[in-house]
Amino acid sequence: MNKFLTGLNLVILSIVIILIGLVFVFRIPNGSLDSTSSDFSDGWYYDDGTPADPGRPSASSADGWATISRETDSSEIRDADLCFTANNMYFEIFLDNEKIYSFTPELIPLYGDCYGTYIHTVNIPAFEGRKTLSIRYKTLITGSWTNFRNMKIEDGTEYLHQLLRENFGKFLLSYSSLFLGIILIVCGLFMTRNMLKTVETVALGTMIILLACYTHTNTAIVSVISSDPAILRLIEHMALVFLPAPAMIFAAAFTDSLNSKLLRITLAAVGINAITVTVCMVFRICDFHYLLPITHMTIAAGMVFLVILFAHDLSIKKKRNPGYKYLAVAFGILVISGIGDLLSYYIPSKSYDSAASSRCGLLIFTLILLWYEIISLAEVNRKSAAGEVMNRLAHIDTLTGLGNRTSFDESERRLSEQSSGKCAIVQLDVNYLKQVNDNYGHIEGDRHLCATADCMKTSFGTLDNAECFRTGGDEFVVIIYGNDAIKDYDKAIRLFNGQIQKYNSSSKPQIPLSVACGMAELDCSLGTDPHVIEKLADERMYENKQLLKQDSLTLI
Repeated sequence: MNKFLTGLNLVILSIVIILIGLVFVFRIPNGSLDSTSSDFSDGWYYDDGTPADPGRPSASSADGWATISRETDSSEIRDADLCFTANNMYFEIFLDNEKIYSFTPELIPLYGDCYGTYIHTVNIPAFEGRKTLSIRYKTLITGSWTNFRNMKIEDGTEYLHQLLRENFGKFLLSYSSLFLGIILIVCGLFMTRNMLKTVETVALGTMIILLACYTHTNTAIVSVISSDPAILRLIEHMALVFLPAPAMIFAAAFTDSLNSKLLRITLAAVGINAITVTVCMVFRICDFHYLLPITHMTIAAGMVFLVILFAHDLSIKKKRNPGYKYLAVAFGILVISGIGDLLSYYIPSKSYDSAASSRCGLLIFTLILLWYEIISLAEVNRKSAAGEVMNRLAHIDTLTGLGNRTSFDESERRLSEQSSGKCAIVQLDVNYLKQVNDNYGHIEGDRHLCATADCMKTSFGTLDNAECFRTGGDEFVVIIYGNDAIKDYDKAIRLFNGQIQKYNSSSKPQIPLSVACGMAELDCSLGTDPHVIEKLADERMYENKQLLKQDSLTLI
């Protein structure tokens, strides 16, 4: 039944995911807007009459501004919008001499000298005949990342819808990795008790999140949602700056090399680069666009570190870690895709997506490493659970469920190391146990021992500051901690004797249960050996035992 219900939930989830995907695929038949849609990137010219390409505009003139123009007919516009994506440019749009649009955002120092990418839909006022459409622009940085692209005459809403449909796949790749990274961090923090494994898993999750932040900013969906394009550019670059750190920490944790000098050196390089980038941005020394080569060098140094670390780890281990095959494939795919994007940055290409290869590599990398981490976490938790069971068996008396002699010895050792505080040590011994065993068998004797433990649990065990142990055949010990240990003992011993009476009257054993008790107080500030106090409590217990046997009483 459980398997059926689990399968049913997965089927429902799959249907919902498919339906969400269809949102970006299908359109209502004949339901699209009745508007023109035409490419508008041709026919532009500079003031001197030379042809202009909005995708690769010339640098600004001496005064910082330049102009491209294009004649257009009212029939070509037909109440549509001028739609395009602008990159790192201030600009104003004129219809003849009338300004109809302006984009000159104010950038705070932390953003650098430019804003990145922003999508515009400019409403063109209705007119008759022919007019000149002009764009007066100012380039904020030099290079191929300053342009107008995907320029069309189209209804603005339809233009945005089309961009969202085209970029949904890229958006899904990046954000699925982002959520998988978050899941990994949560698993690392809350699903493993092994600190080294926690560091490894959290570092891997952080690395995946940084990669997702780097790759997601080129998706139009994020640009449409965000009202501040500059913050997306800042996120993209800072993710790239910090990316080597979690990658190196993951590798160091994986190979158990967190104390490596090389790790500290490479992390210091990442920190210096991050500080340098931040200072340059805050004090407007230069835009972080010009510092990208340093960031790329830091990433390359991190990759060298990874190679050295894994090569060294393989050379000193006789048995190869099974996780290496996952790691080698995952990092290999990620490195190859990253090199592809790096080359596209330095070698001009028609694509403006600087993270196309990394996005695909990231998804494959994430899925492979997620599979490895899930298997690894399950194995670690299995071993941890087995270790806890073994630890419990080593410290718990299997008959009574109380702490055993080993557990008591550890508590006794901690007491001997304390230099302050008080406690009461209570020695208990079951009377007539030999007679019970001899006359009625060991099963009846075990009943006496279990009954004694139950009475201890419902009396001494109700105290938050007490520990109960079975240290031998018929010998029990209670340690009550705190300055009020004597008062707590007085209350608990009365309750304990009452529980014994209750057991004798309800269970009616062949030989009534009788337990002798003796207590002595230990003051840790006096430096007294706990063994001395235990011996004193033991002597008082034997005095009480003789008294109980003489008077045949069950009450102290």
